[in-house]
Amino acid sequence: MRNEIVRLLMEHRGTLFAFIYASVRDYDATEEILQDVSVAVCQDGDSFELGTNFGAWSREIARRRILAHFRDTKRFPDPLSDQELRNLQAGFDAVDDVTTKARMASLSKCLESLKPFAKRLIQLRYAGRLSLCEISEQVGRQPESVRKALYRTRQSLRECIERRLRGGDEGL
Repeated sequence: MRNEIVRLLMEHRGTLFAFIYASVRDYDATEEILQDVSVAVCQDGDSFELGTNFGAWSREIARRRILAHFRDTKRFPDPLSDQELRNLQAGFDAVDDVTTKARMASLSKCLESLKPFAKRLIQLRYAGRLSLCEISEQVGRQPESVRKALYRTRQSLRECIERRLRGGDEGL
């Protein structure tokens, strides 16, 4: 049973991360909460009934951890209310996990087909979490130029993902 819980947790990690990030809007807090949720899911795995909706079950655990985070940190002047969190959770529950997997697979393929400079910008911005100014220093371009290049790259990625999901496997 524990192996199955860990497998399901890894399978739903991206969706859990997105749910938590949408709630707290802070990358570092999201990572910390996700770790807490992962531990709780593993500890409470015996209460999960295989064959039921793991995503909804784990997001409920996450919702409770998010509320605890808001209570403990008081860092956001207007944290999401419990009802807003429930509405957000309902939205995530409505998303089909198969669709999420297909989108993630498409994103991965589209990222592979990026030109080296665009791929570097995406890596610096999202994996490295650098600001536009920090990226501009690393790549030797003006911040406005970097902003425009990132915008065009995100647009291309979105179009590529949409094409792949419609059935066209062509890259960027």
